[in-house]
Amino acid sequence: MVFVGHSATRTGAPISLLKIIRWFVNNSSFKIVVVLNAGGPLCSDYESLTETHLWNSGMRLKWPLPGLHRLMVRRRQLGILRKIKEHRPVCIFNNTGVNGKLISLLKAATAAAVVSRIPELEAFMRRNAYDGSVQEVIWCSDHFIAVSEAVRRNLHARHAVPLDRISVAFGACDVEERLAPGDELRRRINAAGTDAIVCGCGTMDWRKGYDLFVQTAFTVCQRRRRSDIKFVWIGSPVTIETGIEYDYEIELLGLEQNFFRTGEVDFPSRYFAEADVFFLSSREDPFPLVMLEAARQGRPIVCFENSGGAAEFVDGDIGALIPILDVNGAAEAIIDLVDNKAKAREKGMAAALRSRAYTVERMCEKINRLVLRAVHMRRERETVLL
Repeated sequence: MVFVGHSATRTGAPISLLKIIRWFVNNSSFKIVVVLNAGGPLCSDYESLTETHLWNSGMRLKWPLPGLHRLMVRRRQLGILRKIKEHRPVCIFNNTGVNGKLISLLKAATAAAVVSRIPELEAFMRRNAYDGSVQEVIWCSDHFIAVSEAVRRNLHARHAVPLDRISVAFGACDVEERLAPGDELRRRINAAGTDAIVCGCGTMDWRKGYDLFVQTAFTVCQRRRRSDIKFVWIGSPVTIETGIEYDYEIELLGLEQNFFRTGEVDFPSRYFAEADVFFLSSREDPFPLVMLEAARQGRPIVCFENSGGAAEFVDGDIGALIPILDVNGAAEAIIDLVDNKAKAREKGMAAALRSRAYTVERMCEKINRLVLRAVHMRRERETVLL
């Protein structure tokens, strides 16, 4: 069985794929091989589990003879295909809607069944559809696994995938227990004991609503004069491309004492455990794992309606659903939870309880059943053709 991922970055889809592969290595009889389009900090984790290949390794190196460079890369990729063919895989498990070119090559080389787990919504897919890659995933896949009902509806409505070819398997949280809150984050941002902490998490981009997180912080801390509430964004290393304008905006809004970024963190749950509220500011998020992880730590969650899979988990019992892009509404909900600690505690306890249903075991058992069914159906079709 071949597992195919887009990259090894410390983001939702690669982290989920790593969990799925680990489960299959430990609980199935499949021989597992991994192919990643690109590398990242999780590469060593993949390699520790099973044979792992980087498809585009070396693509960005500058060679004095570009033609020779392309030849060397192509030769190495053909070598990967040969190794995979030797394993005679019965299934290709694709973990993204934008891996079409690679999936087409693997399917042609192996004739295996293709099951595509789609952890993306429309804006991301359109952004990556310039080379026809999304359409190739649609053409090549025997069955689709959507990470939420929102993803399932999008595949059907915008990509004409029949509903009977799409199953839903929600994402999972593998932090099983609630952590005892420490004070690492509070010390890091120099927060007083009476200050409240609001956490967000993800890459600093349009889909994750980093700008909406900043605007909400400004509304709470400056317009509502709540200097006792600190906003912390976890994740996404700051670079020249992402950092300069954002740093300037924080200064411009006068948020230097109330807005902080941690950069990428290996284990964000330990910071969620210190927070008072988790604010999921995403405009588009299929089914964010950080939402489950924050819920597992007993944090009430504020998020936007119609932003993806969050509304399939969050309701008034565990937090607040705010009309999409309504920064003022988000600010009001956050202040309400900070000022009503008993309410926040009750919603947080309900969130922790709800999150316990979203286990890696349950997710992977369903994926395994769908993989076995896809393999069986493909073998039946091949028998008929013979």
